[in-house]
Amino acid sequence: MGLRQDNIERRRQRILTATRELIERDGVDGWSMRKVADAANVSVPTLYNLFGSKDEIRSAIWDGAFDDLDRGLDVDRSVDRPVDRALAVVERGVARVVRGADKTRPALLEGYDFRKGPRAIRRLHTAVEEAIDEGQLRGDLRVDLLVAEGYEGFRRAAVSWARGEVDPAGFRAKALYSMCVCLLAVATDDTRDELLHVIRDLESELSGAA
Repeated sequence: MGLRQDNIERRRQRILTATRELIERDGVDGWSMRKVADAANVSVPTLYNLFGSKDEIRSAIWDGAFDDLDRGLDVDRSVDRPVDRALAVVERGVARVVRGADKTRPALLEGYDFRKGPRAIRRLHTAVEEAIDEGQLRGDLRVDLLVAEGYEGFRRAAVSWARGEVDPAGFRAKALYSMCVCLLAVATDDTRDELLHVIRDLESELSGAA
């Protein structure tokens, strides 16, 4: 990276840091381009030159929040069965979204789409492929579409939590339920029985929450 580009990147990071601090202090609607410029010690035109708009600064903040979340989704390989690892990725994702509520909730309420998160998709994809290789799941369906459908269920559950429609336990139950139903479509007999047992427990949780 050249000196000029290095300076640009440092200013971008200074702007993002200032914006995060303003959001934490004044709320998601309490910051302005002028406040960010003053806090980051740059001019307002510099903000527009480096990011383009207030919406793009906001999007970069949310990208950073969910990138941090995405990087924390490694599941211990001591979880032996790939199907269990897939469900563990979902559970860990729920925990990290809830733990980072000060950033994730406003992002979700603003319609931020975190489905582009590559690591979560990759971890789920790997777990499903390994489950197929080990005979826990059948290879009847395209793995990428199956995983995408399960991840969409996670996203819907996250938005429901952000809106206050469900508590963290309800978020977890909804997200796991969606993934289990997707896996059920390609489950072998033994795995099907196990998933049905998990699904029935989740149904009880969701019924109680309702």
